[in-house]
Amino acid sequence: MLRQIRRARPYRLALVLFVAASMHNAARAATKDDLTPDARQRFEQLREELRKVNEQVEDAKQRAYAEDPLLLRAKEGIDQSRKLQSEAGREGAKVKQFLADKGKEARRAYRQWQSHYGEIQDYESFEAASQDLQLRPLLSFFAKSMLAEWKQRKSPNALDLIRKDLPPNDAEFTSERALELYSLLLQRNAGKAATKLVELEKQISPPASLRQHVKKRARAGGLFIVCDTYHRLKMPEYVAQAKKECKAKSNELIPQLNQIWPGWEKAEVRE
Repeated sequence: MLRQIRRARPYRLALVLFVAASMHNAARAATKDDLTPDARQRFEQLREELRKVNEQVEDAKQRAYAEDPLLLRAKEGIDQSRKLQSEAGREGAKVKQFLADKGKEARRAYRQWQSHYGEIQDYESFEAASQDLQLRPLLSFFAKSMLAEWKQRKSPNALDLIRKDLPPNDAEFTSERALELYSLLLQRNAGKAATKLVELEKQISPPASLRQHVKKRARAGGLFIVCDTYHRLKMPEYVAQAKKECKAKSNELIPQLNQIWPGWEKAEVRE
């Protein structure tokens, strides 16, 4: 500590001395009330600064949601997908146990079945979501983004199923047409998967719980990627700037808060 004090710049010397004097008490502090009066005052000042920079990010997001209601719908879809993913994750433990009781060949067949059945559910989930008037614009945006990217990269595997249906001119590539084409791609892919499923189901008998698990996982994954794509690509630049400034300020403030009271974050979670 003395070496740190000698090397400290003059304008930082007061802070270094303050930290050195309070380290012993801070290490023992279980609550904010255990801090010395000076340490508590300094902690509350820094904590308020951190609260304000985080608030600026939230204010920027709320402004963006007000300007574009689809952004808010996308955020709600992301939250919904995470809830479904959590539920599917809990069910996944039962699926693993179910597969663990099978022989090697049977496990391989079940995994293939899950993959092909999932492709069918991808199509059915996409079709169901396209009937939701609030989700349909997000699906259109996602479909156009994906098809345009694949077309630009000339991705053969992704576009083979609908290559002959693609418009030659990008100007004809409207959002609604993109939605139709993406749905067609999923439909044709699901058709191929269904053929393989018939053969697999001659070997195995997937229980209803496994079917439900794959359906939920497909719905969660599809909802997330559609809503996240819109949320990321359409979020205004001022939100990204607010996050950047918040990160820089947090990197400055949090170490100081940790020096004064190492357990403050855990204490706030408990509160």
